[in-house]
Amino acid sequence: MEDSKKQLIEFIKENNKVFLSLVHPDLYGPLRGVNGILNNPDAEELAEMLETPGESVQTDLIMKTHAKTFMATRILVLPLESIKEAEFNPGEFDTLEEVINHMDSVIDVAPDLEKDPFYFRRGKI
Repeated sequence: MEDSKKQLIEFIKENNKVFLSLVHPDLYGPLRGVNGILNNPDAEELAEMLETPGESVQTDLIMKTHAKTFMATRILVLPLESIKEAEFNPGEFDTLEEVINHMDSVIDVAPDLEKDPFYFRRGKI
């Protein structure tokens, strides 16, 4: 994990932002619209959250997402080029907590899965 932490720190120094997305890592990939751009992130705080998803600020979001979608997810950093592929313009935020609160609000208003079971379809960011 030290190498990935160093890569993250270098990436942040070069770009001053990261594109975070709630991702189902095994099948679906990024969940549609559940993302945000974090400006000037604290590399240490972000690295710690990414390394320990079940013990960090994203835990409640992960649990809520699982309860609503039955998908095991986690927050990941996506390439900045992925911003262009996003179906909706990702919001920009100044703190990690703001990004997570935004993701949480998207999960709250996501369509009832009985009405649109494919809302979080593969290939939509």
